[in-house]
Amino acid sequence: MWLVMFLLLSQLRTGTASDYAIPQVFRITGKVVVGHDEPVMVVVTLKNAAGGVMTTQSFANGIFRFNDVPLGTYWISVEDPRFNLYENQLLLREPRDTGKELTVRLVRLGEGGNPPPDLDVELYSIDAETMKTTPAQAMEHFNKGVSALRNPARNNPPDVHFKRAIAAAPQFYEAHLHLGLQQLKQNKTADAIQTFERATQLKPAAARPLTELGELYSQGKQFEKVVESLTKLDELEKMSARDHFNLGSALYQLGEFDEAEEHLLAAIEKSNKSVAAYFLQLHNVYIKMPEPLDALKILEEYLKLFPDDPNHAAMTERVKQMRQRLRIPPG
Repeated sequence: MWLVMFLLLSQLRTGTASDYAIPQVFRITGKVVVGHDEPVMVVVTLKNAAGGVMTTQSFANGIFRFNDVPLGTYWISVEDPRFNLYENQLLLREPRDTGKELTVRLVRLGEGGNPPPDLDVELYSIDAETMKTTPAQAMEHFNKGVSALRNPARNNPPDVHFKRAIAAAPQFYEAHLHLGLQQLKQNKTADAIQTFERATQLKPAAARPLTELGELYSQGKQFEKVVESLTKLDELEKMSARDHFNLGSALYQLGEFDEAEEHLLAAIEKSNKSVAAYFLQLHNVYIKMPEPLDALKILEEYLKLFPDDPNHAAMTERVKQMRQRLRIPPG
């Protein structure tokens, strides 16, 4: 008996510490979503380099977890008939790699693989007073529309929900704004104009509908309406470079050259001299004023700043001709 015990103890003493070490294992957590944030219940598979497989099902809120996972190289996948196949490599080289929550973003079968764009929170945030005075049914439709924006699906167009919200609350500004933006995406120009016009009536100090109307009226060559919309925006001190350009261009078409110059200079300044069209339109204004030296100066600045612009060759020739007419030696 003592001999047996002696032999066992001898064998234990000859082993190294690593022979008896317990391998470290970790918990991996993540969330499965469609679009930006719609949670999904699916089976998630984790496969290691040796072919070992673990599976788990995400909860109703999309959360899933794998327990007792050693460090190593893995592939995480979701195979579900409702979605495109998802597979991604997961590298767990050190313990801190296991602390990152994973996001498995699925794409509905047959739909594009590009992720939906991030939304401007200011566009769909609603103040407490509006929520208090808006019927619950309208708010429900609006929230469904926002959800459809965040989680795009072909069978759930956002504009349908915004129309229902407006039907339930005709004074609901945010629903009008979003409906107009959706109509714009669908190239329903006339409908978008009508919706944005109503939005400005509901909230005259809101910048976005005025900006959109300025752009749409510019495209339709309705220059008086461009001036009407963007002058209101200018009074609110909420003009972007593009707004100044649209207003300056409309004033140019209406023969108001001094005001056109002011807004086109503002467009150039606000854009940090990054848009060739702003320089060319200001050149046109100076030609009409007429201020030929200013016209030449702004065109020469354009040539220096935009060597790759498609109009560069034609404008180079124009500068040459203007210098000859003005009897200015070549620069």
